[in-house]
Amino acid sequence: LFRSMLQVDFHDPAASFQRLRKQYGDVFSLQFCWVNVVVLNGFEALKEALVHKSEDIADRPPFPIYEHLGFQEHCQGVLAARYGRGWKEQRRFSLSTLRNTGRSEEH
Repeated sequence: LFRSMLQVDFHDPAASFQRLRKQYGDVFSLQFCWVNVVVLNGFEALKEALVHKSEDIADRPPFPIYEHLGFQEHCQGVLAARYGRGWKEQRRFSLSTLRNTGRSEEH
């Protein structure tokens, strides 16, 4: 079910989201400009998404500005990359390098 962000009172967003939660339930979506945003409310909905479905929700949407800045599909580093095999490899390499040079918190 899609709703518009125009239904959110930005002077009191908590009350707006609480009203939308009562009307549509713990999981609903809003359209923010041209992007659909999924809103999760309540501990059980958050736990289901973050613990049990973490790989399903881990990706980032593509941003046209990345291409303008020179990022290509398979070389966006760790911060701007889409979630997937390439991101996991970059993250593993980065953490390993930081750990080996003594720059990581995990020793």
